[in-house]
Amino acid sequence: DSAVIFLHGAYARSEGFGHWVETAFGFRFPRTEVVYPQAPEREYTLTGGTSERVWFDRTSLTPGASEKPMVMDIAKVTDEIKAIIAKEVSRGIPLNRIVLGGFSQGAAMALQAGLGDEELAQNLAGVFAMSAFLAEDSALPRKVEYFRTQGMRVPPVLQLHGDSDPRVRLQWAENSAYRLSNAGTPIQFKSYEGLSHDVSLPEMIDVHNFVVSVLAANAAGIN
Repeated sequence: DSAVIFLHGAYARSEGFGHWVETAFGFRFPRTEVVYPQAPEREYTLTGGTSERVWFDRTSLTPGASEKPMVMDIAKVTDEIKAIIAKEVSRGIPLNRIVLGGFSQGAAMALQAGLGDEELAQNLAGVFAMSAFLAEDSALPRKVEYFRTQGMRVPPVLQLHGDSDPRVRLQWAENSAYRLSNAGTPIQFKSYEGLSHDVSLPEMIDVHNFVVSVLAANAAGIN
């Protein structure tokens, strides 16, 4: 009666990522389907223009790199994510019984789609983001602020990050969460001692509990 759309990180294959998450961390639910979409292959600047399985291109893995070159990719993938969600809705799962989340680049994409698209922002049960950050010039906080000033809902967000991540610094994630919170996002941020750019059992337990809680709150009409 509900679903989780879980977006993998850059370079991964959805089948392998899903199998790993389910077998290593027991990420499954009695009545909630977990869907692991596959990122399209595209030229990726960070690898010298080779074809990679990524959600959007990046010119540099730093918050100072402008989001502007990514805008078209983000818009296209948002439409693709909405098409995946529409399939779940066509199977009888209401949009407000769906949680969107991801790891690393998949988490950044989940934030962009789940908070930046008006239909998804007003209806998704929740969004979770693991090991992700926003560009300093990201338009997403402004979109959230606009939705809130118009009296629109945005979904609750759980953002999670390792305090020993050498690839995506904890400060980048904290700054992103701070900006989204200031814009009006109901966001909870959690960090994990000793965790690098990876996934841990305590983190996945928190994601599992978040999914259960937002679906329960949604069913009770309080989300």
